[in-house]
Amino acid sequence: MATYAKVRRLTKEREEDIEQTFQRLAELVRGSDTTGALRCTILEGEKSRSWTLELRGRDCRLQREATTMPDVEIITQRTTWWEIAEGRLSPLDAFIQGRMRILGNTELGSRLLGHVAEGDGATSLCKR
Repeated sequence: MATYAKVRRLTKEREEDIEQTFQRLAELVRGSDTTGALRCTILEGEKSRSWTLELRGRDCRLQREATTMPDVEIITQRTTWWEIAEGRLSPLDAFIQGRMRILGNTELGSRLLGHVAEGDGATSLCKR
């Protein structure tokens, strides 16, 4: 059974601020030399909120509720995102368990996961 990469911790100790997890994610992907847009949609009961990371070479801008179509989108519950942000759950494990949906360019998602991964572990479900 494969071990999947977890992300570097995106949270601060004892502070549950979802906005700061996306700010930290944007910091980590800056300099990745990747171009594209990643939208993260977080479901909270009947509501949803989204953040979009627009990557242009070595720059990354974080936007709330962006209207442009993303290249890849992840959709998950707040509790699942928090486990990922704390480094307790791999995004790929969340996907396999049916706790996260991934739409669009999964190759871009795998590249970004590889850039923010903590330690060893696969960043793709398929071997290349």
